[in-house]
Amino acid sequence: MSHEHHGHSHSHGHGHSHGHGHSHGAGEGKTGDGAVDYAEQNANFNSEEYARMTETVPEWQAMVDAQRAFVAAQEWWSAESSKTYKTLDFGCGTGRLLCGMGARLGAGSVGLDPAAGMLTVAREHAVEDGLTSVVTFDSIDPAKDGAELDSFADSFDLVLNVLVLHHLSKPKAIVERLIKALAPGGRIFIVERADGFSLDQLKSLFAAAGIEVTAEMTRDFDIPPFNGNPATTMTAYHVLGQKAI
Repeated sequence: MSHEHHGHSHSHGHGHSHGHGHSHGAGEGKTGDGAVDYAEQNANFNSEEYARMTETVPEWQAMVDAQRAFVAAQEWWSAESSKTYKTLDFGCGTGRLLCGMGARLGAGSVGLDPAAGMLTVAREHAVEDGLTSVVTFDSIDPAKDGAELDSFADSFDLVLNVLVLHHLSKPKAIVERLIKALAPGGRIFIVERADGFSLDQLKSLFAAAGIEVTAEMTRDFDIPPFNGNPATTMTAYHVLGQKAI
């Protein structure tokens, strides 16, 4: 069950949504100094079995559905129904968000993730959905803090980053690089745990880079027990922004 706290929609936004089960409990997967323990995370995330399991969990599918609905409700998404979007999904997981765009996915789209198992499943989705001519899925090195993004400056109509920032040791640097990857007028969709990278921090980065927040929503989602963690509730914010033209 999910409960909506508040949701302002200032028309504009995009949508999709991820459900890769990258939802650790607070602090899990991190060392004492706050750095992310990538070896611990990737032991699970690199497993193809784990990737397939995440796609069978109803609670995670509910998150994906909510994100897609949020974007689909934006005026620009329906008004530009014939438009395709060259899209970057940083932390794409099993590719459900990107491949879920279907005919709206533009040529040159890219999904990036550090987990081999996730990418295997994502590439299968691209084949199943007939999208191999428009999207590629590639590996990234978490220790590089998004340096791979530097080759994508001013490239994408849409950038997605869903439930990823709380896993990163330098989330601010990643957000700044994601913004730079946007083409003028491009849109960015970020979903993050409320107890992860803060909404205020994100809005400050957006403002400094000339990104206008066009829609936002905060909701609670049920998280099933996994990795030895008990079932819990996660509060997540959803923010859409647009880069100045």
